[in-house]
Amino acid sequence: MAKSIIFLFAILFSVISLPLSAEVTLAFGEKPEQVAFINQNNNPGIEEPLPLGPLSFRVTSKFVYVADSVGGKIIVADREKGFVSALKLTDKPKDMLLDDLAVVADNSGKAEFFWVIDALSNSLLQFAGDGKLLAKVSSEKLVQPYRLEISSSGLLFVADKGARSIFCFDQKGNLIVEMPWEWSGMAVSPDADIVYRLFFAPESGSSFLVSANAEGKLTMERELDLGEHFNAELWWVDEEKQECVITYATAQNYQASLVIARVGFDGQIRSKKDFKIPFAMNRFIDRHGTEIWAGVGDFSKAPEGRFGLVQFDLP
Repeated sequence: MAKSIIFLFAILFSVISLPLSAEVTLAFGEKPEQVAFINQNNNPGIEEPLPLGPLSFRVTSKFVYVADSVGGKIIVADREKGFVSALKLTDKPKDMLLDDLAVVADNSGKAEFFWVIDALSNSLLQFAGDGKLLAKVSSEKLVQPYRLEISSSGLLFVADKGARSIFCFDQKGNLIVEMPWEWSGMAVSPDADIVYRLFFAPESGSSFLVSANAEGKLTMERELDLGEHFNAELWWVDEEKQECVITYATAQNYQASLVIARVGFDGQIRSKKDFKIPFAMNRFIDRHGTEIWAGVGDFSKAPEGRFGLVQFDLP
């Protein structure tokens, strides 16, 4: 079914294919400059359906910030010089799983503070740039928070798989609004408290791009001409260019790769190409300005190989 997630595991085990070599690489392991992992090599007989490693990363003008998801830390790396530091978030990494990461940085690209999702406690945690815990947001509404974005005014938009909702919290952790969501990605306007999402209409077989303000009022709805597709996921929007970036699978290629596409707000695909995603990451691509980055590696083979971030061009 074009809107379901029945092909998720097959897609997640694909290997990325990009024209550029890794810009930033980190070894697998338990040292501060390494990323932790869980697989059959260090946990024989483990029942997890997928190996685990870094699930998310973010890019700024000078640095990359990697969520060492099972290591309980954030790794900071200079985009040109490599590893800089490791921000330890907990003394008990086994009691924390960093599912997503959002960064507020200054003009130099240095993080002022972070928000992370802890998937084990289903909470949102705010840390200073030095790793000091500043705040915690917990809510009975949060079931399986998955994606996190911060608006220009500091509002937190959280996409929750279990609740099938997007929640908007203010900076004090008060819930402002809840909106429906279909596991289909999320993007926040860089200039306003506007959140974008996708939804699928079974009757027409089409996905729609929808935007709403922080009160949940719809501000736009556009049908997207993607053809037959599966698991469409929104990554970001460019309001100046009136377009969004979406990944999706097709009936022809879902076992091998995704399609990454630039789609105008008029619903028409402007350009697209095949994109083989790396492994079981939550946020496997990110951008800074016009620069697009992707995670590469293979969690199932760790400690062999390395985790890397590469820069590539959109179609």
